[in-house]
This record gives sequence, C-alpha cells and structure tokens, in this order.
Amino acid sequence: MNERQVFGLILRTAGLGVILHELTNPRLVLGWPNVVVGLPLLGLGLYLLRGAPRIVRFSYRPEDPGAGPR
Repeated sequence: MNERQVFGLILRTAGLGVILHELTNPRLVLGWPNVVVGLPLLGLGLYLLRGAPRIVRFSYRPEDPGAGPR
C-alpha cells in the first residue's frame, strides 16, 4: 500500500467512527438544535467513509504526472 491508500484508509476509519458516534449518541433524539449539529456530522462521516476524494487529491499529487486536477 502506498501513502495515498493509507491516508484514504485512515479517512474511511475516521468516517466510520464519526458515523458510529453520531448514531449511538442519544442527543439526536433530544431536540431540534442537537439535530442541527448531528445531521451535518453524519454527512461528514459519510463523506469520509466514501474516501474523501477531494481531500486525498489535495493532499497528494496525481499518480500520473501528465494528469492534471480532476
């Protein structure tokens, strides 16, 4: 595994942790102000679970030197 793949794996693990924390946290059912905070965190967790392609592309140059940013 190269550094890019390891970084993506770390991001996915963090995303899984965020999702599990938000789903097991009882504050989601306690009122709408807490849901306003909880739903964006779930969205962030899903984005990280997908591998956060923009963050990985920003952190590491493309593997093909001729390829520009996508």
